[in-house]
Amino acid sequence: MPPPRPLASAPSEPGCSRRISPTSCNNCGVSAALVAMVGDGINDAPALAADIGIAVATGTGAAMAAADITLVHGGVGAVADAVLLARATRRIIRQNLGWAFGYNLVAIPLAAAGVLSPAACGVTMALSSVGVLGNSLRLARFRPVSVA
Repeated sequence: MPPPRPLASAPSEPGCSRRISPTSCNNCGVSAALVAMVGDGINDAPALAADIGIAVATGTGAAMAAADITLVHGGVGAVADAVLLARATRRIIRQNLGWAFGYNLVAIPLAAAGVLSPAACGVTMALSSVGVLGNSLRLARFRPVSVA
């Protein structure tokens, strides 16, 4: 598995703060398609309304309400795990869609032509659903990389 890509890079221009906020990204020339903010909500709940807001579960309720993602086990190190889990989920969704479209691309013309009986179509559709479910269950084996 390739290493995770950074969500955004810190500004390196003189006079710019090392902290990245939605407004400072535009001011300091940080080029990021999306801005992710991580916080506990003590003094940064409004900043969690960025493109992607990530709240730490040990923070305030306002932070968890404003955030898109809540890290259940606390700690900022879990952000990388959340990104890896999201990428794995997207990959499996694409695989499932590919399998479902491929099955339908083959089975529907065969059924319409009368090559497959209705009973055979029902059995193959059930097997296709079981295959998609089994592929999705691979996410249950996801293990976080970070120790935080």
